[in-house]
Order: sequence, then structure tokens, then C-alpha cells
Amino acid sequence: MPHGNDAVRWFVYGSSKQCQSTCPKCPVLMSKFNEGKETSDFVSCPLALIEWAKSNNLCEPHLPDAQRTKLVNRHAQYANRLIRCINRMKIEPSQKLLSEDEIKISEKIQKEFGEKPSLAELEASDKLLSILHS
Repeated sequence: MPHGNDAVRWFVYGSSKQCQSTCPKCPVLMSKFNEGKETSDFVSCPLALIEWAKSNNLCEPHLPDAQRTKLVNRHAQYANRLIRCINRMKIEPSQKLLSEDEIKISEKIQKEFGEKPSLAELEASDKLLSILHS
């Protein structure tokens, strides 16, 4: 997302230190790749990578403020969409708007934020990122 657009870019993060864990997948960016544009078994995002690097005592990649803001907003919009869909599915159970994984994620989000959190509330919380990247 550098340069102010949504073009797909692949980044590699390398370290001389061996880690026992892997960077978590990111459902927000996975959904973009599953729209038929590209496919990948593993897609993460810079926000997940930063947290993973911190937890493994590795050097954190630099993320410009504008890009961080845009990514946080994209995560909040994704969460907001999941919440709208799960609420619609509660009213109309025959509608299958979400996958099983998305249903689990939306239930975690609602448990933390309530039935109808605002986009601003989702954007302001670091907890949302940990839910989406777990």
C-alpha cells in the first residue's frame, strides 16, 4: 500500500535469528487475495509482522504513519463488515454471508466490542488487531 494505492505487493522479512513461531495470517488481507485476484496459503500484514517481531525480540520493520493508519482503517472496515453480516445472519439464518472462520472472528469481535460497535471504536482499539491476527 505504499504510494497511496491498493496494488498488491509482496514483502519478505528476514532474520538471522531462528524462531519457533510464524507470523500470524491476516484475514483482512487474505480476503483481498480470495477475490479471485490472487491466491496464497499464507498472507500476513505489516501490522501482524510488527507485533510478531516484537514478541520474538526481533527488529521491527518500519511502517510509515500514513500506511499504518490506512491498514488500521482497513482492519476496522473488515471487522465492521463481519459484524453487519453476522447481525444479518441472526435475523435471517438461511443467509450464508460468512465462512465458518469469519463467523468465529465476528463472534470474538462482538464479545469484545458489543453487537454494533462504531467504526471509530474499532479503529481506536489495539484489541481488534489482536483478535484478527490470532
